[in-house]
Amino acid sequence: MQVPVTEIHQLDAPDGTPNDPLRVYRTMGPGSVPEEGLEPWRAPWIEERDDTGVHEARGRKLEDDGRSAVRRGAPSQQWRGRKPEPRRARPGRTVTQMHYARRGVVTPEMRFVALREQCDVELVRQEVTAGRAVIPLNVNHPESEPMVIGRQFLVKVNANIGNSAVTSSISEEVAKLEWAAKWGADTLMDLSTGNDIHTTREWILRNSPIPIGTVPIYQALEKVDGDANDAAQFAELTKRAWEHDVQVMVEGPGHIPLHKTRENVERQQELCDGAPFYTLGPLATERDDALSKARSEFRWRDQFGLGLDPVTAQEYHDETLPAEPAKTAHFCSMCGPKFCSMRISQDIRDTYGSADNQAAIAGMQRKSQEFLAVGGQVYLPEPALREPDTATP
Repeated sequence: MQVPVTEIHQLDAPDGTPNDPLRVYRTMGPGSVPEEGLEPWRAPWIEERDDTGVHEARGRKLEDDGRSAVRRGAPSQQWRGRKPEPRRARPGRTVTQMHYARRGVVTPEMRFVALREQCDVELVRQEVTAGRAVIPLNVNHPESEPMVIGRQFLVKVNANIGNSAVTSSISEEVAKLEWAAKWGADTLMDLSTGNDIHTTREWILRNSPIPIGTVPIYQALEKVDGDANDAAQFAELTKRAWEHDVQVMVEGPGHIPLHKTRENVERQQELCDGAPFYTLGPLATERDDALSKARSEFRWRDQFGLGLDPVTAQEYHDETLPAEPAKTAHFCSMCGPKFCSMRISQDIRDTYGSADNQAAIAGMQRKSQEFLAVGGQVYLPEPALREPDTATP
């Protein structure tokens, strides 16, 4: 079994020391022709388990795509690629990764995830069994690559896209998906609320190598005039889902300040027995050590390559310094060659050595000032001795 990775090659350090290539987690998939979609490469794994079957769905209705589609008589961009028949669990069967894990079954999806995370597959199975991790894979999205979300694993980042009644088209939403996956989104939420909503999601699913989430509950609650904001139900709903071997990831509050993150996570873990927590808050980033080293050594091409969006990073740089020699210059256009703090710091290191050497020099300077303060003499005058008191009889 093989898993995708991205290998970023780096230039040597200025002193000739080689910098090893950096392998990072890859989310962009093999790429696709949008009109054709990705290959359903996970379909054999699903079929070999023989616990799902083709489902007689109600079929698509034009009104599913909204009033504009009804007026036109068709969606704005009809999906003409592969049209898989919907699948669902056979009677009496459960087809979640939690169900398999709780029965001691190590699935190909778990092995794939373990390779991606560079951990033991038994850790994956145990965490999914306990509900502390989820592997979000739908049998009707066989194009997606397995990934895991949980506190024992790498931090994951979600991207939100979606059209509205005001703007965007199907092709633009597919382009958003491609860019999100290319630059590191681990999952994607399609929050479309505008025209062609069902057809848009079909295009997205067929082209996505990462898990896709939607929010159909919004529409359902609107129809029944319900309330989706009862946070007290989180724990009860989690336990109910686990009774049926359904994986659970709890969405927390909206964007929260950094100092509130720990409080929210610990409270959720207490209420929901450690289920993974998805919060719209501060983002975590990778690659910072290598990027910081490249920055201090003025390896501009490596700074671009190690960034989250290398193409845009270089485009911004080249707007003001497009010449090739600028890719090795010891400054950027923000401060220029005379006031670049990184260059000045390097000049100080070149002149005075490392931080330890600089501390030693500073210590010697302090001693020198103390010496001058007492007159700058090596030998001080001999101190006068006080005569002893004469005893009185």
